[in-house]
Amino acid sequence: AVKVIDVLPNNNLVIEGRRETEFSSEKQTIVLHGIVRAEDVTAQNTVLSYNVADASVQIVGKGVVTDNQNPGWFTRVLGKINPF
Repeated sequence: AVKVIDVLPNNNLVIEGRRETEFSSEKQTIVLHGIVRAEDVTAQNTVLSYNVADASVQIVGKGVVTDNQNPGWFTRVLGKINPF
């Protein structure tokens, strides 16, 4: 589900939706942002994904898995000194 966060002068709708999931000490937030023509909204109040213009999907993770995917400070310093 998304919300209309703005209506443009040409009556297009700026939409944004968020979904949060949490499992195994990892929290993920998925954000969808895009523009939809008002006439593309069906009678069931739905829009097909290919009707979302300038769509962007952002996935942000926090937790043990995300922390372990990022190198530590020592590894980053060593990479600056000796990049090979």
